[in-house]
Amino acid sequence: MEFPFKVTQEAGTYQFLHVKASPEHRTIQDSNLQLQVYLTLARRLSLGLNCYALMAYSPVIMELWPDAVKVNYRYQLLADDFNGLGIDAGFQPANAGTPEMLLVTLKDLMTLRSIPEDSLGENSSSVSIFLLHQGRETSLKTLLQAQIAPFMARFLQKNELFIHLTCGKDQGYYDGMLLRSQTDMTMHIKGAIQLTQTAGLL
Repeated sequence: MEFPFKVTQEAGTYQFLHVKASPEHRTIQDSNLQLQVYLTLARRLSLGLNCYALMAYSPVIMELWPDAVKVNYRYQLLADDFNGLGIDAGFQPANAGTPEMLLVTLKDLMTLRSIPEDSLGENSSSVSIFLLHQGRETSLKTLLQAQIAPFMARFLQKNELFIHLTCGKDQGYYDGMLLRSQTDMTMHIKGAIQLTQTAGLL
């Protein structure tokens, strides 16, 4: 399979971007399947790292993770540009016009599959994932609660990863997976893809 990520070096990090059009007549099952492929790939990249997820507030998330922490930022990947190019808008303030954002600690990244679709967004399901070394939780909370927008090049350490996933649910909303790292993770990502049954979804 051809490597399905566009690789660039930007703002002091390596960026790996995958964007694809969703089926013309997409169902919730299609979106669920796409999300599971993305999560499986992310999980294969998470070995040895602690996992944290950044998601919009919902009662379901608070019920599943009562220790969730409110933070000041959300990540925005515009994968609905109708050309499939993807526009990385980066971290944006969670203000009065957007949902409150929560940071949760995950024992297993795949527990995100248990969240109802409507809790992850209306037109698309979106979640941001931090894969970090042990002992970095306090630094992550400080990063996301600061007044200055997070800058990944200063925060990420060697072999750590930031991943943002979005899966369209309505026509015109594309699927996308973005990864950022301090080092070139091409071989790690290729290995994870080879071990993942993607069913043509990458």
